[in-house]
Amino acid sequence: MAESLNVYQRLSSAKKLVAKATFSKEKGEGLKFAYLPIEQIKPVVEDAMNEAGLIIDFGPLDTYNIREPWEKVSPYGEKTLWYHLGGTQDFTWVNIDNPEDTLTRTFSGESKDNSDKCISKLYTAILKNFYKQFFNISTDRK
Repeated sequence: MAESLNVYQRLSSAKKLVAKATFSKEKGEGLKFAYLPIEQIKPVVEDAMNEAGLIIDFGPLDTYNIREPWEKVSPYGEKTLWYHLGGTQDFTWVNIDNPEDTLTRTFSGESKDNSDKCISKLYTAILKNFYKQFFNISTDRK
């Protein structure tokens, strides 16, 4: 990639590479619906950004309660504490040939689960929203 390209030109190149990929929904174990797993998206986007000469600098995760935590009895008869969180995170693209050439955008997501899984799911939800929104990723190209 030529050093003279700015961050917007590099993002345009990355978007063109991602647009060539095909994504398909999968049905998770025990789920009644199909979804697009992040494991399909992440390598495609990361390869495209590497090819375009970009890296991402992730900002801190800002979280908030959508609903106050509540207790729920699990199928195993144990009480567990559940959380419903929302959050935002800044994503900064950095031009590897000119690190002062950057672009920052904020993406959001939400998650609901018990224990430490809620934060992990929130990170994944935000990252997936970032990939899908910015790179226009869909399982239906119509």
